[in-house]
Amino acid sequence: MATSGESSQPIQSFFERASNITIHGDFLANSYFTGGIGDSQVRVLVQLLQANLSQRGLSQPVGYNRENGVRIIDAFGGELILPPSIVGQYSDVHDLMLKHFRGKLGEERVVESRYCIMTESDGTLVQPEDWDCTLNSGQRLIMCMIVEKIWVKSMKDTCPQCGKTKYGTFPEGGWLICRRCQKRFRSSADSISQVIMPPIHDNKIASFRHIRKVFVEVSWSSLLIEAACSSWIMSREYDDARREEESLFEGEVSTPPQRFHLESRYHSSSDNESNYSSSSSSEDDDP
Repeated sequence: MATSGESSQPIQSFFERASNITIHGDFLANSYFTGGIGDSQVRVLVQLLQANLSQRGLSQPVGYNRENGVRIIDAFGGELILPPSIVGQYSDVHDLMLKHFRGKLGEERVVESRYCIMTESDGTLVQPEDWDCTLNSGQRLIMCMIVEKIWVKSMKDTCPQCGKTKYGTFPEGGWLICRRCQKRFRSSADSISQVIMPPIHDNKIASFRHIRKVFVEVSWSSLLIEAACSSWIMSREYDDARREEESLFEGEVSTPPQRFHLESRYHSSSDNESNYSSSSSSEDDDP
């Protein structure tokens, strides 16, 4: 009769090259069997284990983790771990985000490229020409939705969602954190764009975890020109509509059907009377 230590040797040899698996003979003997294990029982057990492992597979596919993959935190705070080969170019990131946000909140912003990629450590804006260096650095990246705000110096570092509150914000690395909603954002006043219409507040930004706030100024000259053009167009449309109505009205008054009918009857009666008088005169003149 084989002892428990001798009986467990075939099982241990079977798992000799398997990783993350440890089998102890005493555990098998004491937990599953009340006595010693025979050779036939060991063979049956090994066959059962072989059948089980053939279904599960001992070999693990090569994957990507935080150490060897590209890590991107999306605007909602979810982490994407990607093989470097599928994001070899900056344009690949845009294609990936289009698929990732398809049918989700924020899809319209992604389609319109109203987002950016920044480094997590210091909030540096990643430029397309620096993408290779960014990949080689192994930094974790943050996807931020871009939100436009009217430029007011005193509001530069306020939360894009909450605005100016008594709680305020605090810096963390290169980011600002809102004490009220915990939103993480960056403010950039390096380049202030000129717009015709002020941006509309979007309540959907409450769902985004990371935001880059950019500033714009309303171009009043352009706004006045647009208003003047709109007024001129409306005036032209009004004048055209008025002329059309007047022409229709004048056409109805100038030739009313009833009046024309009465005048025709009057002229016809006058002609008949004239003809009758002429014929009567002719009869009276005959000898």
